[in-house]
Amino acid sequence: MTTILIVALVLGGWLLYTLLVHPSMPGGQFLASRRRRHERAFWEDVLRQILLMRQEGRPASEEALAGALGKSLTVIRGVLLRMTDHGLLETNGPGQGKGEGLRLTASGERWALHVLRAHRLWESYLADEARLPMERLHHQAEQAEHRLSEKDLEVLDAHLGYPLADPHGDPIPSAEGFLAEARGIALQRWEGGEAVRVVHVEDEPVELFEQLLARGIRPGIHLRLVATRQGALEVEVDGQKVLLPPELLANIEVEADVPVWASDPSVRKLSQLETGSAAEVVALSEAIRGFSRRRLMDFGVTRGAHVEPVLDNAFGDPRAYRVRGATIGIRNEQAEQIWVRAVQGHHATDSPQNPAVQAGAEV
Repeated sequence: MTTILIVALVLGGWLLYTLLVHPSMPGGQFLASRRRRHERAFWEDVLRQILLMRQEGRPASEEALAGALGKSLTVIRGVLLRMTDHGLLETNGPGQGKGEGLRLTASGERWALHVLRAHRLWESYLADEARLPMERLHHQAEQAEHRLSEKDLEVLDAHLGYPLADPHGDPIPSAEGFLAEARGIALQRWEGGEAVRVVHVEDEPVELFEQLLARGIRPGIHLRLVATRQGALEVEVDGQKVLLPPELLANIEVEADVPVWASDPSVRKLSQLETGSAAEVVALSEAIRGFSRRRLMDFGVTRGAHVEPVLDNAFGDPRAYRVRGATIGIRNEQAEQIWVRAVQGHHATDSPQNPAVQAGAEV
């Protein structure tokens, strides 16, 4: 009886293996396909990480990769060996120690740029179109970057209006493989004037990124440097003073606040305009991106256009504005990012009618 039971278990195990695991059977094919997808995604993570390390001027060592990707050195060394055999990497270049010479070959760099382009375009889509909170963009894009083809990216890029940078301020590689250099410097090393513009906010580690968002720090905003307090920096954001502790300063990159209107006392936010007064649009902040920016411009909210608040909302949002002869609703979060200059003795209804605008439309 025992012998029969053992034989039955062996035969049952063999049958189960044949149906579910053997490569010639559907179950085995599914598992093999899943393993290939998982390995491909891992390779793409490695390629993107090496590219980023090189862009930031950091050595792309085995140890650094293991730390960044949360893998053991044994796993990293194994995958690097396979990727080198496939012509994607070169290791231990002349004059470099063990693990310090990880470099992308031409084909490896093309693949890495594709993954980085997919990641940053998808972050742009999630922020501009899906209106996903900034703190959720990176994780979602890490999943999507492995599924997007070249054709998908062409369509997505065109739909978004060919953005040059993602919502964090990182440059997006072009379809031809060009990746612009970061243009800002860390706020902690800034030695220029007191007016700066944020061009990049680092999204890792997540805890520090969330602290920056809570303080209103985002790419495209303008800061006025107020004072230094024991390593911390006091800045003015949208008229409010904010204290930035030392651990946050390295995660903010800035450049000189070039636009003259940014320091012009006659220029203010559209949201600050009194009902019944008229103003001229000076600029739309870079913080208004994608669909929201296109929608505003379609409704005639462009540089030089005259705008007038005509009706306040009892619930606060949206507020009604007269633009180019039509009334549209603009949400306060958008009005905070539109810079205007008061115009004396002019009414927004004097501007020519925009035929594309329907009265009462909401942006």
